[in-house]
Amino acid sequence: VTKWSAHSIDNIKTRSCLEAYEDIDIVQKVLSGEKEWYRVIVERYQNPIYSFLLRFTGSHSQAEDLAQEVFVRVTRSVERYQESDRSRAWVFTIAKRLLADRRRSLARKPPPAEIDAAAEPAVPPVQRLRHGIERSLQDLSEPDRECFLLRELGGLSYDEIGDVTGQTNAAVRSRIHRARTALRAQLAPELKQLRANCLGRNDV
Repeated sequence: VTKWSAHSIDNIKTRSCLEAYEDIDIVQKVLSGEKEWYRVIVERYQNPIYSFLLRFTGSHSQAEDLAQEVFVRVTRSVERYQESDRSRAWVFTIAKRLLADRRRSLARKPPPAEIDAAAEPAVPPVQRLRHGIERSLQDLSEPDRECFLLRELGGLSYDEIGDVTGQTNAAVRSRIHRARTALRAQLAPELKQLRANCLGRNDV
């Protein structure tokens, strides 16, 4: 498997120069034979793709492996890219399909044993909030979670999310609103406790 890293392109002097290029321009450079521009695609998308995969797998190592495979598939499929495609939606669609493939391959494996919450050691409020976010995300329906993460981690527009998920703009907006509402309700106790702890420290 190819190892990818966030190196800048040799013949481009500054990161600001890279940021001036639209995604479609970068893809067109790849299609015109400038293969070193693959690395720009990786640099631009590796963090949001990794974060998206991590929230679904719950495993840093699995997310890293899957992210590498996403970019391998990007290099293999770039020639099928159409100018009418939205670049971010195209990359995240590859990630979504790879994730679905991985879940199907693991479907027959027994689920991991649940951890007894009462046996867990006490954790700091911020860490407890982080754990609460992860649990709350898993409690969302998969379509709601997918739309929410594409928006919040991937930075995709509602139209781009529609391209990835095959849903209408209105349906995407509804799912994201429902996810945000559910997360606010489920995380209210942790946020209240965190605010109380912060106020307590300030009073000292």
